[in-house]
Amino acid sequence: MVLYGLTARRLDDYGESPKPTGMESPIKLRLKWLRPYALRLCGAVVAAVLVWWWTTWPVAGVVAGLLVWWGQALFGPDTAGRAAVEKAEAVAAWSESLSGTVAAGLGLSQALAAVAQAAPPEIENECRSLARDLDGGMSLDRALRTFAGTVDDETCTEAVHALIRAHQRSGDLAALLDRLAATARENAALRMDVIASRARVRTASRLISVTALALIALTVASGPDFLANYDGLSGQILLALVLGLFGLSLAWLERMGRWQQPASLIDLGEAP
Repeated sequence: MVLYGLTARRLDDYGESPKPTGMESPIKLRLKWLRPYALRLCGAVVAAVLVWWWTTWPVAGVVAGLLVWWGQALFGPDTAGRAAVEKAEAVAAWSESLSGTVAAGLGLSQALAAVAQAAPPEIENECRSLARDLDGGMSLDRALRTFAGTVDDETCTEAVHALIRAHQRSGDLAALLDRLAATARENAALRMDVIASRARVRTASRLISVTALALIALTVASGPDFLANYDGLSGQILLALVLGLFGLSLAWLERMGRWQQPASLIDLGEAP
């Protein structure tokens, strides 16, 4: 029930919750979205209980539970970075499709509506929302600005900025879209290089963590008398301090290897 309440506000965010398919009820959708969190919670509780029972140290149990809960972020793949690359590639594919549609003789508004029917999965919902806005009578400039804000990607913002300027002035729109697609491909390649460089930091954090945890486990298993001073209250406080510093170091390493969305250099402003 606590998880249900904490996650209720995210159900409308398709970036975080499952997309509704078929006739699935809201309860089934909620349970499907909560399942990985429930598994993580169960794993954290089991790890905390086992480590507490093995070491008789409550602090070690709590730290083990937290390590299991945050293990995906600390030791898992860089899903945010790969998602950013996939989004840039999706914008490139969208620009290429838009270029071909415009070259066939359609206007920009009609081309945007046509491309939305076969948009890349990463931006499919946003493209269809753009088509609905245009079909509902919204101005092209305002619809494109809304689209860029929903996609929330620098590559898409650059493409929308160029489309708005091209719509306001005459020019070869198809050639512009080809250049936008090429630029988006280059941005995706640059992002992949950044992810590859940060992957070394994540690998180093995994090696450091595994080595330290293995040494601690061997020490606990082979030399319990050596760690007897940690059994008392003062020992637990000292252990909490040491493990807390270790956790802060892991969090620092994880932050160094995490993909962060760069700040947008283009302000689209308000639609007229």
